[in-house]
Amino acid sequence: MTASVTPMNKHANLEINSAMCQVRQLTGMTHRALRLYEAKGLIRVDRNARGHRLYDQKTVRKLLFIAEARRAGLAIQDIRKLLAVGDREGEARMADAAQASLMSRLETLREQTAAILQTAHRLGLSLAVESLAPRLAVAR
Repeated sequence: MTASVTPMNKHANLEINSAMCQVRQLTGMTHRALRLYEAKGLIRVDRNARGHRLYDQKTVRKLLFIAEARRAGLAIQDIRKLLAVGDREGEARMADAAQASLMSRLETLREQTAAILQTAHRLGLSLAVESLAPRLAVAR
């Protein structure tokens, strides 16, 4: 099973400014998550005259990327770096960088699984984790 993070072209026709409830529906994020990503500086959000958050199309696209990246297991600090790549070089380059990051993470997981299996074997243990080993053998 491979995880991928791709540009969000399917959401290209989003409204110019969306309210938080609309953004929650689009991204599947909670109010708390939206506020957290704003507080952490991953997104910038404008406010209307009443102080309500308004999310422009670019911000919603970033949030969709963040949601996919979090589901793929990327940490916030890694996502911050990827968003910076996207700001500098565009979404396609950001997606390439995300894929490279995920492949690196997958390789780390393979190495950790192998180390656990070796330790279990040395200790004479039989682990259910062994059944997961073939699943980590994703084509590179």
